[in-house]
Formats: sequence, structure tokens, C-alpha cells
Amino acid sequence: MNKYSLLLSVALSIGSINQGCISVPKESVALSQYVSKDLSAYKTSHIEITERYFDKIEDDINRFIDQKLAPALIHEMVKTDIENSNQDPQSLFAILSKVKESPSKANTSEAINAISDFQSAINAEIEACRSELLSPVREQRINTIKQISDSYDATIAAQSSLTSYITSAAKVKEKQNSILSYAGMMGINDSITSRLVSISTDIDKLNNKVTDLSSSQLINSIAMIINKLTPQ
Repeated sequence: MNKYSLLLSVALSIGSINQGCISVPKESVALSQYVSKDLSAYKTSHIEITERYFDKIEDDINRFIDQKLAPALIHEMVKTDIENSNQDPQSLFAILSKVKESPSKANTSEAINAISDFQSAINAEIEACRSELLSPVREQRINTIKQISDSYDATIAAQSSLTSYITSAAKVKEKQNSILSYAGMMGINDSITSRLVSISTDIDKLNNKVTDLSSSQLINSIAMIINKLTPQ
């Protein structure tokens, strides 16, 4: 028997007892609608807060890419091009050297095209890294929001079934908290929030840390943090 079936069974038992002792007040319908709206508002707020945390993490990752990873990639690509310039006449610095020796229109035009191609290659490499790093974050955002939404929806359904057996707002609130705890909503809230805060803090530290790492070392450093998004 799943947890919601168990909750409903308990509610039915309570209802059987209540039928022999007291009547269910007519206000219970309105009360049920009120509490359902209350839970729906909590759901909306919870999802909005979670979205903001994921926005912050994506912003932090983009800042890391722009301020740390991109300069490292550019440095490595320029260094490699210079090292290959003696063997590869199509390398950027081989073409620039040719312009320095003979600044003709043809050589200048070739240099402009080479600079443009080199810049495009750098941008493509940076954006490929950006996509690789952000992809698991965006996937986890979708999964987390769905988990929160599904849990609230199931809790709202269970609460609606129980409300008709409860005779006062105080008991409704007491039972609501019991359902939330039993459904795991409180644990979900705590675990998701603490995990997102921890990841955001770690990325901030990495952004503020003065490093002289290679691009692959930088990617590994932030990938280790991003991997914490997936619960073990």
C-alpha cells in the first residue's frame, strides 16, 4: 500500500468514528477550498524560489566561463597557433608575419579573414564548453521542478480527501502539516534548498579564487561542483 492510500485509509477510519459522534459542518467544503488554495500558493512560491536558485547557479557558471575559462582557452589556442606557425602557413600568426613582411592588399585581406576565423574558432570552443557545463544544470532544473510540483499535487489531493473528516480550521492545519511531513515535502524543501545554496556558494568561491589553471583543470573543477546537483 503506498503512502497516499494509507493516508486515505486513516481518513476513512476517522470518518467512520466521526459519523457516530458528530456531524461534519457545512463549512468543510469552503474550508477545503481554502486550504487547497493555501497549498497551491505554497507550491507556486516553492517553485519560484527554486527557479531563482537555478538562475543564480547558471549566472555563476556563465561568469566562471567568461572570466576564468574563456581567457584560459584563448591563451592556449594562441600559444598553440604560435607554436605551429613555423610549420603551418595557414596559422594565424604565420599569416600575420607574412603581412608584417609584405603588407599588400592581398596579404592584409588574408590576415583579416584569418583573424575572423580564429575568433570564430575561439567562440565556438567557449560556447561548446558553456553548453556542456550548463546542460546538466538545466536538466536537473526540469527534474527538480517536476519533483516539487508532483509532490505538492499529490499532497493537495490527499489533503482534499482528508478535509471532509475534519471539523475545524485548527485541525485542518494540524492535519495539513502531518500530510506534508508524511509526503516528504518538508524534506524535499530542506534538501533541495541546502544543496542549491551549497553549489552556488562553491561556484562563487571558485569564481573569486585566483587561479593559474589550464582550461581542462578549470572545467574539471567546476564540473565536480555541478555534479553535486544530482543527489547520490
